[in-house]
Amino acid sequence: MAGYVLVVEDDLEMVALLKLMLSRRGFEVRAAVNGEQALEQARTDPPVLVLLDVMLPDLDGYEVCRRLRKDPRTAEVPVVMLSARAHAQYQVAGLEAGADVYLTKPVAMDNLVAQIHALVNHRQPA
Repeated sequence: MAGYVLVVEDDLEMVALLKLMLSRRGFEVRAAVNGEQALEQARTDPPVLVLLDVMLPDLDGYEVCRRLRKDPRTAEVPVVMLSARAHAQYQVAGLEAGADVYLTKPVAMDNLVAQIHALVNHRQPA
């Protein structure tokens, strides 16, 4: 797969796990540990997909997603939100912020990989 997946997560153990699992499945993975870092990285070198935690130390994932959608450089980049918050109101908020998919932790890696492939393949030009 050309390009990279940007993992935005402040839990370093989760970052390491996601990097390991996704790289084993052929993805290049880069990480950002807060919202501002994620926005800067995504604007400088847009990823093929953003895997975005909701609870971050500076901006929450909803705000990061809204800003990604407003920026022409990142507006079309697929966003998968990951959160421990499973209640429907949080899922709705994520989708309203512009996420393509909202998954709850712990996430089944096969499901996550399938979602990533579907979103990336759907957005690639024919």
